[in-house]
Amino acid sequence: CVCDDVHFTLVCASSLTVKSFHTKDISVRARLFAWAAVGVLLNSVFPVTLCDVFMFVCSPLCSTPMMETENFTIFIKNSIRFPTFNYTKGNFLPNITKKYISECNFDMVNNTYCPIFRVGDVVRYAQQNFTNLAEHGGVIGIKIGWMCDLDKSDDHCNPSYSFTRLDAMSQNNTVSPGYNFRFAKYFKMENGTDYRTLVKAYAIRFDVLVNGNAGKFNMIPTLINMVAAFTSVGVGTVLCDIILLNFLKGAEQYKAKKFEEVKYPALNHVLMCTQTMTKSNDSGAFSIEPYS
Repeated sequence: CVCDDVHFTLVCASSLTVKSFHTKDISVRARLFAWAAVGVLLNSVFPVTLCDVFMFVCSPLCSTPMMETENFTIFIKNSIRFPTFNYTKGNFLPNITKKYISECNFDMVNNTYCPIFRVGDVVRYAQQNFTNLAEHGGVIGIKIGWMCDLDKSDDHCNPSYSFTRLDAMSQNNTVSPGYNFRFAKYFKMENGTDYRTLVKAYAIRFDVLVNGNAGKFNMIPTLINMVAAFTSVGVGTVLCDIILLNFLKGAEQYKAKKFEEVKYPALNHVLMCTQTMTKSNDSGAFSIEPYS
C-alpha cells in the first residue's frame, strides 16, 4: 500500500503551538513519508516556520489483492524422531518418486502423502474463503500428526495432515481484521539524505505444527503395571487364593489350613440346605468343590 492522504501534526517552535493539517500534495506526502525535515518545504504550503513533524497517519491506497497466489504451492519437508525407540521417519515415503513429486498436489482422497500443497486447497481445507483471506490476511495452521505403532511394519507409520485457521478471533475484529504487518526499506540518496519506504503488507502466514506419538510393546513394564493394578484393588489376593484352592496339587492341605470345618448338625438350626460351600473370611475366595 502507498499513502494517498496524509494527516499529520506539527510542533512549531516559533509559537509553541500544535497544529494539525491534511494535504494531498504529493511533494509534502513524499517528504513526510520518508521522515524528512519539512521546515523549508512547509513554508510554501502552510504559514508556519521552524516546524517539525510530531506524527502522521497515512490513508493507505491499496491495489487489488494478488489473487494468483491461490495457485502458488508450498513444499514441506518434515521428519520426526522418537529417541526412546531410536526411530526416525520422514514425510518422503519410499513410494514417492521424482516423477510423482513433479506432478502431484496434496488432496484428501488420492494424494494424502504428497508433500506439495496448493495454497487455495489449504485455505479450502481450513474452511476459509480465499477472497476474504487475500483481502485482510490471516494465519493458517498446517498440522502434521505422527501416530505410530512400532510393533507393526514401517509402512504403517505415516504422517496425517490437517488444516485450521489460527487467528479465527481476528475475523470479528472491526479495528484490525485479519493479519497484517509493517516493514521498512531504508536507503540513502547520492546527496547523503536518508529515506525509507514503509510498507503495510496483508499476508497469509502458514505455521507448520508437528506432533507425534509412538508406542511399542514391552513385557517388563506390562507386568509391572498389571501387578500394580491388581495390588491396588486387592485382586491379587483373591486370584492367588483361587489358584491355590483349586488348581495346585497341594490344594487339600491349603484348604485344611485356611478353612475351619463345622459339622452339619451344628448348623441345622440356622441353615436349611443340603449343600454348602466353605468360604474364606479374609479374602472372599471360595472352593469350587461342594462340601457334604
